Amino acid sequence: MLFLLAPIPKKTQLIIGGIYFATFILFLLFEKSWIDTLYGFPVHNGGDSAGYVLLAQNLLEHGTFSYSQKVPLVLEALRSPGYPLFISSVLAVFRLPEIISVLQLIFSFLTGWLVYDLLKERLDNSWSILGASLFWFNPTVLFYSITALSDVLFVFLEVLIFWLLWKKRNTTSYVLSSFLLGFAILVRPAGSYLGFILLVWVCILLYKDVVLKTLLKKILLMTLTVLCVVTPWMYRNYVNFGRFEISSVGPYTLLFFSMEAFRESKGESREEIEKAWLTEIGAPSRELVSSPTYSEKTMRVFKRELFSNIYPYSLFQAKGMVQFFLGSGLSDVSNNTGSTKTFLAHYKLGFVIPLLSWVERIFMLCLFILFITSSLFVCKDKKYRMLVFGSVAIALYMAAIVGPIPNPRYRLAALPFIIIPAMYSLQHISKKRIAYIKNNSIPK
Repeated sequence: MLFLLAPIPKKTQLIIGGIYFATFILFLLFEKSWIDTLYGFPVHNGGDSAGYVLLAQNLLEHGTFSYSQKVPLVLEALRSPGYPLFISSVLAVFRLPEIISVLQLIFSFLTGWLVYDLLKERLDNSWSILGASLFWFNPTVLFYSITALSDVLFVFLEVLIFWLLWKKRNTTSYVLSSFLLGFAILVRPAGSYLGFILLVWVCILLYKDVVLKTLLKKILLMTLTVLCVVTPWMYRNYVNFGRFEISSVGPYTLLFFSMEAFRESKGESREEIEKAWLTEIGAPSRELVSSPTYSEKTMRVFKRELFSNIYPYSLFQAKGMVQFFLGSGLSDVSNNTGSTKTFLAHYKLGFVIPLLSWVERIFMLCLFILFITSSLFVCKDKKYRMLVFGSVAIALYMAAIVGPIPNPRYRLAALPFIIIPAMYSLQHISKKRIAYIKNNSIPK
């Protein structure tokens, strides 16, 4: 894969390759503590990670999408099938859970290369390398590349789709990108509305270059391709749960995570909040309320809560979006690897992670400022501005859907699209600064 880095200096190539090789070696060295003994996978803190593994194992062994650990298997609809299907397919071929981590490291490497390729079209090589490196060496990217979670696969698909639509712009690329978008939606339902953003973006990209009839045909082709991928799963949920939808995760997450966090921030008891909501919805427990059977009632309760608290909740959401951009990935990784804290505490270095986390937050603040100002700098750049505007739109969308639960892991889906505009701003400011120094250094 290093041939992809041909335009990058050899020394930088060695650093990039070395970091990724070292990450994999550390994974192998700490394999016993890294891989969960119950699941046989790189699972951390149970939860989502363990859930994906159970779904994949049931797909492989029983051909059924279920969380159940024994027969009879109860069908699942909170999760979408993309990532469990990826895991089960890899296991069917290789039979080694470690291959999941290897492939995800490759996906992260390729994602960084796609960022580099998008940047080098307009930016100097050094700035393009810097942008790719900010992705490659991000602590959350490295950590979640070797963890059984859907984020790395989703980010790779997301950036690949964006790259295809920007670089190729032909019928084949539209069909392929739409197929990948359909699969990305099945990997993470958060990609559903991303499709609308990309369709609008493509319309703006093409409206001057093609006649309206041709543009409408391309949009129709893309829409039908996405529907061909996601409709069978939606029909499965309709047959089994009476809901023609990809997943019930939307209403459930909005009410029992976002709105619940808002109510808790006001000093209310989680137990009392959930009890009242479950009674109103008519669900026996929080576990069962995640079923599509209760999606409509769950969304109705969320909308009522939202409209009755629209202004304070909007502020709460805005605060979460700011934290989304400024959170510390290093702190998140440390919290997910208890051995790191134990090791540092043993040598009386417990202060290192908090100190570095604050340095990272300051760095992310600078990156965020560059990200925001990019839209001002790029307005007159007709050739490149739609790449920046598209990146900004996707990053803000990802921040918005995460809402008031700004886990740095969730920022992975926005990270490439934060870096691209930020690097544009950085080069713009740098060139302006150099020009200013030259102009003022000429003797009068």
